[in-house]
Amino acid sequence: QDRCQGHIHNTPIVEWFFNERFLNVNSYSQYILLECDEILDLNKVAMAVNKLVEHHDALRINYNKESTNLYYNNEHLKKPSAVKYVDLSKYYNYKQNENGKSLVEKANIEFDIEKSLLFNVTVFNLSNEKQALLFTAHHLIVDGVSWRIVLSDFITLLKQLENNEKMELPMKTHSFKEWSEQLQDYRKNDFKEEKNYWNSILNKNFTYPVDFETGENLVKTSSILSGELDEKMINDLIKKVNDIYNIELNEVLIIALILTVNKVTDSEDVIIELERHGRESINDYADISRTVGWFTSMYPSYFKIEHEGIDSNIKSIKEQIRSIPNKGFNYGILKYLNHDLREESENKYIRFNYLGDFDNIISDERLSISNIEFGLDSDDDNTLTALMDIAVMIVNKKLKISITYSNNRFKSMTIQGFIDSYIETLRLILDHCVDKPFKEFTPSDFDAVDMSQEDLDNLFN
Repeated sequence: QDRCQGHIHNTPIVEWFFNERFLNVNSYSQYILLECDEILDLNKVAMAVNKLVEHHDALRINYNKESTNLYYNNEHLKKPSAVKYVDLSKYYNYKQNENGKSLVEKANIEFDIEKSLLFNVTVFNLSNEKQALLFTAHHLIVDGVSWRIVLSDFITLLKQLENNEKMELPMKTHSFKEWSEQLQDYRKNDFKEEKNYWNSILNKNFTYPVDFETGENLVKTSSILSGELDEKMINDLIKKVNDIYNIELNEVLIIALILTVNKVTDSEDVIIELERHGRESINDYADISRTVGWFTSMYPSYFKIEHEGIDSNIKSIKEQIRSIPNKGFNYGILKYLNHDLREESENKYIRFNYLGDFDNIISDERLSISNIEFGLDSDDDNTLTALMDIAVMIVNKKLKISITYSNNRFKSMTIQGFIDSYIETLRLILDHCVDKPFKEFTPSDFDAVDMSQEDLDNLFN
């Protein structure tokens, strides 16, 4: 398991990043803030972080401006730990519900994608025998799945050090470089049918109504509004909707979003942008299950709302979600690697990303974590990349729905109304499933049999 070296072929999401032409490409980082109910040994934190940088090759990635590629910069292995310490205990009354952005600002992490290590851990000493750990990395080298790997490994290493054990992590899986090389082979496949599918969506003119267009759509004009569902409603959504319609929580969330957009626009045609982890199976041997890197896929998704009743709409949209070719993965291949798709319209979409359940990190008994916060820190003068950026995650046994939007496009009351309507639609779906006495099937439940929805309804109902 040698250290990776050399240049990396640009992947679709890396091409997307540079195509956005951000004013400050150095300032586009993801962060995770962990609140800890214990005081950690700083030396052990530094040793664990050094081991992470050594083990996960992607944490040593930089950008070569001349070749316009990412590459592994192993010079970072010769440098001291990427750990900062900030003592706020004497003059900072840290509140449990305070926005983590304030700590991000206090950490004052500045990356240079061409030469600096693009990963940092800042330890904040807070009042009342508490600490906060702020993990920051430029988005070019991490994604949501990467953070789960990094945090789990960090906790493993800390515990090994506390028990005076040798620091050891599981074997590496295929590197980000190997994945990029496999994509170069994969892109040579015949995507003719998919090309027609994606171009048909790009040909459609869908515009979501805004309150006003006053000035640029920049980060400094943005706000974030949130809503949440309690533990009981999450568990009921997961179980009861699946019992009736055989759909996962992610699909329920997308169905409710599409119905909410349909309600606001009064249009039977809806286009939103979906974001996925992008770690799809492209051959029989690629294993990136423990690989850190930015694998995300994003793609426009078209839905037609053809029914009045909630039951018919759930079944119809479920099938439309499942009929998206290869879970949208090849859109990025066709657009950014093969350049085989027509240009998108200038209209930005509503983007949706379900980040999953982060409570497994909080519930990890090896570290006393009381809260976790996840976010994107982008330069004030960078553009916003979506009309509304909707991120949903489970944390502290609640489903948190966050919407980032521009105040130059929407009033806050409009976005709050959208969140309220979205949550109300989720409740409507749940109530419908609670009252329904029998299971509903759709064609995707029977892959081996060619049956229409009408055939299934007649057969089972």
